[in-house]
Amino acid sequence: MPVRKAVIPAGGLGTRLYPLSLAGPKELLPLGDRPAIHHVVAEAAAAGIETIILVLSGSKWAIADYFAPPERLLAGLPDDDRRRRLEEIIELAASVEIIVVTQRVPRGLGHAVGCAATVTGNEPFLVFLPDDILTPASPGGPSLAAAMRDLGGETGQGVLALRHVPGDQVPRYGIAAVDREAPPWQVLAAVEKPARADAPSDLAIMGRYLLPPRAMELLREERPSVLGEIQLTPVLDRLAKEGSLAAVDATPYRYWDLGSLEGFRAANAAMALEDPVVAPRIRAFLDQGER
Repeated sequence: MPVRKAVIPAGGLGTRLYPLSLAGPKELLPLGDRPAIHHVVAEAAAAGIETIILVLSGSKWAIADYFAPPERLLAGLPDDDRRRRLEEIIELAASVEIIVVTQRVPRGLGHAVGCAATVTGNEPFLVFLPDDILTPASPGGPSLAAAMRDLGGETGQGVLALRHVPGDQVPRYGIAAVDREAPPWQVLAAVEKPARADAPSDLAIMGRYLLPPRAMELLREERPSVLGEIQLTPVLDRLAKEGSLAAVDATPYRYWDLGSLEGFRAANAAMALEDPVVAPRIRAFLDQGER
């Protein structure tokens, strides 16, 4: 079955980015010359997604407003970059159907994904975490989401994106045990943030998931953790043990973590230094400071 739908959970409080996210959604903070969420929606659209489900809390409807700018705004803009950027937003929003569902109380990633169940229905769907930006190492290469979509179509399985991480970072991630004997990789188990000594591998689960319809059934059965949250990793573990999960190696893709202040700043610095217009001005400014 083709993958036509994607879920983007964006209802969290963004406390790791305080004070930047105190007054508005962290997903609308700039990454380069566009809000971070713009990059993720564009990635989904480029992968052939037709319907995007934004999972928002009541205080984050500005994200939906961003993708619905009044076209009358164009009338007051000259024919310059401002007009072209607004036209880009309008064209992107017109290329996909955007549906908003509400997560009234933040209760974990699994709960956020489960909020979209009535829209995903009995279809496989992609999940994009907007904190994770993964881009091809070479410009023009296939997106990670497209690679996952293709593998899911070939195998009929769900697909995880896995990335080798240094040992000291293992406790920060969900970690997968994988059979790598023959392609494609088969996921055997998934563990949420294990201690380094207990981790089954150094393969971290990145913020892109292709999930079968059964994932929603398992999320409904999942019991809250001691913190009262419904997590996604236990559901991934059950799918893996049922033989329903393959994996792609996302290590070759460039990865930016927008969920922390240092990651957010590093991503913006990297993107600015790759911009042919902005980079020379930044380098000239830095050269002045070193004199």
